[in-house]
Amino acid sequence: MRYSTIENWARYFQETEGVRISDVTIRNKLREAGIIGITGKNKVGRVLRNAFYSETDVRSTCADLLQSLPKADEYGFFEKDDRRYGTIKAWSKSLGISTTTITRRIKTQNPKSVKGKNNNGNVYAFFSEADIRGLCADLLEDIPQADENGFFEKDGQRYGTIISLSSTLGISAHAITKRIKIHNLQSIKGKMKGGQIYDFFPESSIREICEDLLQSLPEAEESGFFTQDGQRYGTIISLSSTLGISAHAITKRIKIHNLQSIKGKTKGGQINDFYSESEMRKICSDILQSLPEADESGFLITNGQRYGTIGAWPRALSISVPTITDRIKTHNPPSIKCKDKGGRVCDFYPESVIRKICADLLQDIPQTDENGFFMKDGLRYGTIGAWSKTLGISVTAIKPRIKAHTPQSIKGKDRSGHVCNFYSESSIREICADILAKKKNS
Repeated sequence: MRYSTIENWARYFQETEGVRISDVTIRNKLREAGIIGITGKNKVGRVLRNAFYSETDVRSTCADLLQSLPKADEYGFFEKDDRRYGTIKAWSKSLGISTTTITRRIKTQNPKSVKGKNNNGNVYAFFSEADIRGLCADLLEDIPQADENGFFEKDGQRYGTIISLSSTLGISAHAITKRIKIHNLQSIKGKMKGGQIYDFFPESSIREICEDLLQSLPEAEESGFFTQDGQRYGTIISLSSTLGISAHAITKRIKIHNLQSIKGKTKGGQINDFYSESEMRKICSDILQSLPEADESGFLITNGQRYGTIGAWPRALSISVPTITDRIKTHNPPSIKCKDKGGRVCDFYPESVIRKICADLLQDIPQTDENGFFMKDGLRYGTIGAWSKTLGISVTAIKPRIKAHTPQSIKGKDRSGHVCNFYSESSIREICADILAKKKNS
């Protein structure tokens, strides 16, 4: 059973059913019928006494004012004033045009709709057949429909979408799109199996403008490599994985040394640039030197100093990742290149420097329990969120009172290590005394 306030019911009837009934009229009718509402809280946590009424009570007392909405059949249609009306979904199924396309046309032309109920009694906007057919007239012409593979035959030609052609020819959709633009190749409209309208291109023309890409190219195995003329070639991604060097670092070296690539196909058939592994090892030799590797916790000892990654220090010091990241960006401390447990080359920062730039956060700052509170000097402290949950007062009600009364706060850490403001229970209860009194009396 749905309950809401009188004001909300008045708004609901106007917005969803197109019926204007003032809140005053609804209130008078409920009063005449002797119906008393129930007590509940609104969305900001305020208790409203006897202010919520059930949909059944409101509809029964206002039955003479609420129009009886037409109800659609099982297919989503009804007849009104000798016109056939249907929902967007119903017209999509009936006409073989996607709901996305119909919705877009409706938004552009803004045809008039009427309110009605579907077979389950839910209120929807219904559009007349004449309007929908007018909006989609170009799409209702004799448009060919593709098979499940995304192709159809027309005038002895086989047509396909860019995606279906990419899959069939083993050329990336990006490469095909680029060639279509260069050659200004014209398309024709067609429907996919689901009714979506797409651009279709003749397969013969695509083969002609992509002739060089259809040449026999070496195809990589699952690892992303192939062997040609005794050389092993891989993509930037596969080389990054094999060598334990970031793709960004490899791309940078390729540009600096102007390393040439050869074309090949990935396991999925996409054409990509492949680079010689031996040449890559040569231009990245300094990075591939034997680097220290961190333990499972993300730390290592070198030159008598403990080093850790950005991800390791937050766990060790109970300081959040964003906080330490901000400190590192601000102070730009020295780092060394090492490998994490997975073999990736990362920046590692010395413990002495991390503790120095985070010194204020490493003081004896209390950390909350699982409920968001801690005890200090005999007082209970909590975050705004924790007090909101405990006292049953919304955060939006507490915040302006804190801004107005500026109660004393102390720094503390939440369970994730974020440093934030904590307020004593006595302070919060004092500035929210009026709300708490109302709650007690209700």
